[in-house]
Amino acid sequence: MRKMLPMLRPISRQRTVTAAFRGLNLSEGITDGEFAWMENMDTREAPAVTRRRKRLHVGTLRKPNGLCATDRVCFVDGTKFYYNGLYYGDVTDSFKTLVSMGARICIFPDKRIFDTQTYSFSSMEQRNRVTGSVEVTLAKADGTAFAGYATGATPPEKPADGALWLDTGAVAMKQFSEAQGSWVTLTTVCVKISAAGIGHGLQAQDAVEVQGLTQKGLNGSWVLLDAEENAILYTGITDSVGAQTGTVTVERTCPDMDFIVERDNRLWGCSSNNHEIYCCRLGDPTNWRAYEGLSTDAYAVTVGTPGPFTGAAVSGSAVIFAKESCIHKVYGTQPSNFQVMVDQVRGVQQGCAGSMVRVNECLYYKSVFDFCVYADSEVRGISGALGTANYK
Repeated sequence: MRKMLPMLRPISRQRTVTAAFRGLNLSEGITDGEFAWMENMDTREAPAVTRRRKRLHVGTLRKPNGLCATDRVCFVDGTKFYYNGLYYGDVTDSFKTLVSMGARICIFPDKRIFDTQTYSFSSMEQRNRVTGSVEVTLAKADGTAFAGYATGATPPEKPADGALWLDTGAVAMKQFSEAQGSWVTLTTVCVKISAAGIGHGLQAQDAVEVQGLTQKGLNGSWVLLDAEENAILYTGITDSVGAQTGTVTVERTCPDMDFIVERDNRLWGCSSNNHEIYCCRLGDPTNWRAYEGLSTDAYAVTVGTPGPFTGAAVSGSAVIFAKESCIHKVYGTQPSNFQVMVDQVRGVQQGCAGSMVRVNECLYYKSVFDFCVYADSEVRGISGALGTANYK
């Protein structure tokens, strides 16, 4: 008797091709095209599985304190500053923010500048403190001293045409005009302060703070018209001139800032302690206090939002200053049209300023809750595929 074998149905075969790489997914709901594990893997040939290229050893740093890369790489190792692989000088041993501005590398918090053309260092700040004899004279805009003028609260009798009179009542320099038959107030009167070393490291157009002069009206903030080693000149007037003995300080200062970026040939920074946002004078990282009503002026504004600043970046046409609970955007091309707008969105988590990066037209960063993309004043979370792990 013949034994009949059962009929077997053919096994169906199906071929699936993954044509898109959808990234890493650490959650439970992984789909085709996503990887659940990518350590030592590379995406350069995705969706094909590829291991990473071998790492190359190019150098060893003892204590990496900062890095900046433009057309050349510069970094700080401990206290040593290197540009294009060469050592050029020492800085303080602390974490650095290195910001490129044209041919200059600005080093914070040291407030120093490295010139990539002359390979030399300079300081953003300058403080001159002189003790001893200090001479105060009234001068013209070119520094030439006014001479032969009368001083008093009442005008001289029978003055000649062109005669000068320092009116101590109105505190003004006046010149007699025979044609008008009256005293005309001169609009351009300057003060020249002379002392050994008082102008060291300063130059014309520097915004400085002067303190210690005994003459009324000469202390305070000024923009220098001229400066040389032993003299400075600025617009001002006083009812008494001559020599004084004491201590006089002249300072050009830069604010202490938490985060600094560059945009449109200006440095921008923020201070959590002062709740302020700053920018330097156009093209001049040494002057942060020049307020003359010019398009090239420096700028400062106080913000009313609570909490410390947590990061800064440049995105599109705005400078971004983030806090954990909001984002400040500064728009404009000059101080007269600068404006600060605030988006009440989740901002950058404190300690995560380094997560801020611009890719194409979008800004990515880590918030307190997730990783975000910020564009067109809207924030969208993008880290759902990273699972429930905590990142920092």
